[in-house]
Amino acid sequence: MLQICKEGNSLKYDIPNDKKVIVCGIPGAFTSGCTNRHLPGYVENLENLKSKGIDKVIFVAVNDAYVMDAWNKQHGHSEIDAVGDLKGEYTKSIGEIKESDDLGPHSKRHARLYENGSLIKKFDEPWAEHVLENL
Repeated sequence: MLQICKEGNSLKYDIPNDKKVIVCGIPGAFTSGCTNRHLPGYVENLENLKSKGIDKVIFVAVNDAYVMDAWNKQHGHSEIDAVGDLKGEYTKSIGEIKESDDLGPHSKRHARLYENGSLIKKFDEPWAEHVLENL
């Protein structure tokens, strides 16, 4: 189950099924690649993504909603939803779980396009620049 932190509460989160959204899976909030490249690329390109019809950008990690919220507040943007997949159930269900000794179970880095709840495209590269070029 996905969760988002709103006003200090962890609430159930559903990926919008009536919009065009980019869902980005990340290994973990506050990790260097996620914090220094992945999230900032989407923050910098939010308006460009909107101009191509994207309604929402969502970042998901096998983490809790509170950590994801703190990470997004510190490094992201209020228009980006940063959600936790505490038990990795969503991440497993889409085949993007990875096990490692240093991070434990976590998400592989990925980006997917959903429209009206249906998967339209899984991008070869998860970075915002590549996603923009391939929309």
